[in-house]
Amino acid sequence: MSISSTFTHNTDWPADTVEFAPGYDDVLCLGTYLLHEATETSPMSRSGKLSLLQLQPHSQQHTVVLQEIALGAVTDIKWRNRTVACSTADGSIVIAELQQTETDPLFLSRSAEAATAASGVLALALDWSTNGDHIVVSHSDGSLAVLDVMTTSVLSASWLACDFECWAVAWDRFSASVVYSGGDDGRWKIWDIRDSSSSSQTATFTSKRRDAGVTTISPSPHEEHLIAVGSYDSSVSLYDRRSPREPLTYSTWAWHPAASRKDTLLIACMHDGFKVCDTTGRVQLRFDEHQSLAYGVDWARGPSHAEKPTIVASCSFYDHTLKIWAA
Repeated sequence: MSISSTFTHNTDWPADTVEFAPGYDDVLCLGTYLLHEATETSPMSRSGKLSLLQLQPHSQQHTVVLQEIALGAVTDIKWRNRTVACSTADGSIVIAELQQTETDPLFLSRSAEAATAASGVLALALDWSTNGDHIVVSHSDGSLAVLDVMTTSVLSASWLACDFECWAVAWDRFSASVVYSGGDDGRWKIWDIRDSSSSSQTATFTSKRRDAGVTTISPSPHEEHLIAVGSYDSSVSLYDRRSPREPLTYSTWAWHPAASRKDTLLIACMHDGFKVCDTTGRVQLRFDEHQSLAYGVDWARGPSHAEKPTIVASCSFYDHTLKIWAA
């Protein structure tokens, strides 16, 4: 069944990542990525913005831009409580706190910034550790690095995780020492990083090579050992970390935040819109209004209401569009 949006917001620049703030149905961060082609007088460069938005469905505007922070092109966004971290194309991680005063609306206060890669290397994806003390970052040179959030120092010299771009990285939701990665070499890997000071990490598991690059890895927040791995070949496979060599079934990507809907997943399908599926691979809903690459999508993180649909935010690249719908 195809569904329609409730409203649309023009993001001005190409949008590639979006995530709701935890505890909110109406507050989210959006990342944009604008490529400036090389000319005779200037080299290629990238620009981006981290935007804090609030949904106001009953107003004429529908969406209010509370704040925009100019950064290098934003590649990923991850919230933890009231703290948001984003990775950028200049190889940095930027951390900001969601704050509010009696006189000011919600705003982001930048608290830290750290370079996690050498000059010319892009930071592509990030994820928080289970306790929030560390952030793992993947890079365009195939490396991973672990950042200490309190000191904003890189705990580990970057180690090579992928032969090409490392598009995906995730921290296990139930283990503080397990990290997953995947990239353009078509493999995904499991790492035990208890010794995070070592620059010679060895993967505890390396998958068989897929027909296309790995684009996303998402451990279930509800079921221990369950992992979803997405690929350019238009499929997402479910794996059990205890026996990861063969997939359990084929399904989709972003887990619903409510335990009552633990088998519901949400996927950005790039050239095939957005879909809501269950863990058997059955498509429950599809959303096809975007006219460009379907890149970023997230469920609202407000109080769970199992009896009614959850708000969804999705963004697309070349048509620089954010759409709000429900599923």
